[in-house]
Parts: sequence; C-alpha cells; structure tokens
Amino acid sequence: LLRELVEKEDIKRYAVEAHGVKGVMASSCIPELSATAKSHELAAKEGNLEYIKDNLDSFLKEYEDVLEFINGYLGTGE
Repeated sequence: LLRELVEKEDIKRYAVEAHGVKGVMASSCIPELSATAKSHELAAKEGNLEYIKDNLDSFLKEYEDVLEFINGYLGTGE
C-alpha cells in the first residue's frame, strides 16, 4: 500500500499510513522502525515526496524484516 500511495503521489494518505506504522512499532517496542516511519510521516506532512521516494525501499525493507521476524517468532512461517 505504501508503495502504491507513493506511485499515486497520494501524500496525505501516505502520511496517515506511515503514522499507523509508527504507532504500531512504538507500541511493539520496535523503536528503530517507529523512528523511520516517523521521518516518513513528517516528510509527507511537509510535502517532501523526494525524501519519501529516495528512502522508500529501505523503509519497506526494514518493515518487511520486522514482519518476518515476528512471523518467525510466532511460528506462522508466513
């Protein structure tokens, strides 16, 4: 969804989704990803699409790594 929003340049919705990631990661005690999401949320609120595009792949990779770790920990294998 985040990639799709960037492609559509729907920066307002991107800010909302990044905010959601930030909150979930903060409450899950994953401060590094929460901080990354916060920087994306703030960039979106500032209209800084260039920052988002330049850093999207690393943000999504970090997010994917966390989800894989959680799935492995829970034994879901997905």
